[in-house]
Amino acid sequence: MTTPNSGHLLMSDVQKELAITVGSSLYLSDPAVEALAKVTSASYYMSALYGRTNRVTLRYTISTNAVNFFLNMNSLAGYIAGKTDLILTIGSGVYVYNGRTPTTGWGDSGLYGGALNVHYTTDGDTLMINNNGYIIGAGGNGGSGCDSLVSFSNPSYGGAALCVSCPTVIDNTNPSAYIAGGGGGGGGGLNACGGGGAGGVVVPHAGYSETSGNGGSFLLLNGGTIYGGKPNSLGAAGNDGIYYLETNGSVPFGYDRGTAGAGGCVLPGVGGGFRANSYALIGLGGGAGGGGGGDAGQNPGSGGSANNPGGAASGWAGGGGGGWGAKGGDSHYYNTTKFTNIGGAGGNAIVLNGNSVTFVNGDTSRIYGAIS
Repeated sequence: MTTPNSGHLLMSDVQKELAITVGSSLYLSDPAVEALAKVTSASYYMSALYGRTNRVTLRYTISTNAVNFFLNMNSLAGYIAGKTDLILTIGSGVYVYNGRTPTTGWGDSGLYGGALNVHYTTDGDTLMINNNGYIIGAGGNGGSGCDSLVSFSNPSYGGAALCVSCPTVIDNTNPSAYIAGGGGGGGGGLNACGGGGAGGVVVPHAGYSETSGNGGSFLLLNGGTIYGGKPNSLGAAGNDGIYYLETNGSVPFGYDRGTAGAGGCVLPGVGGGFRANSYALIGLGGGAGGGGGGDAGQNPGSGGSANNPGGAASGWAGGGGGGWGAKGGDSHYYNTTKFTNIGGAGGNAIVLNGNSVTFVNGDTSRIYGAIS
């Protein structure tokens, strides 16, 4: 609300603006009225109250790349609980990203799970986001392979991009602007390398050692981590297969397994496939989801492009990592029966925490992942 800009201005208009019962006692010398009129003395005219609002508009700009960014609205200078309208601008080409692979209880839900988290608000506060850059969640790690000696590890799910705690309007009309949840990791197979890492990832950097969106590996290979890409870069390709002997009864078997590619950090991004040598299939890093890997003769899943899910594997190979905000590809392994290693779920583009979100011009064309 705002008081009238011209014409008759009544004390009841001021009472309504201040949420004071109409008809109750109120004077120009009251501190709340002086604050509304933006004066420091009672020696002023009623006209000083024309066009006044009892709300405050604050502005905040993120102008450089930021990782796991938390903005506490109530810590901003000039904040008024329940009466603050915050305008948050993401600069052109700026990446706000998430460096942690989500785990249970952290990653794609609640107030603290996103690459960008705006919280510590009060009922009545509002948020406007002018996005000219990239708000992107963490990619899930690909699942590891398994055999009769080693159990597989499940792929992890993608992380959220944005978490809000008050009604929000988003202007994402800049054609280069994206809000994208991380892709889920691809499932690992039997006698195969792990699933491809998901999109939306980073590599270790100074002061922050956690990583996300890494390609899965076959646990016995000890081939090291296949890291996801830096902002605007592809994820790393998997390692070549390694030969070793496994004894099954009295018969030795040789296996040559390539590892999976990692997810990348390119938007919209193209998923990674795989390459073959004489004994293995090696997953390639993608701009979005990374490709799965496996033994020669199998069929790994390709990484998902843009906001598409990762490809499911056939045979015993690894599934591809999910594209932005999308599920990772499933894979299969066999013991006495066939089991499916489900790809990780994609991360939310926006976690609402029970609040509403509205998009300027209804433009959600570059919002990848769920809004819930």
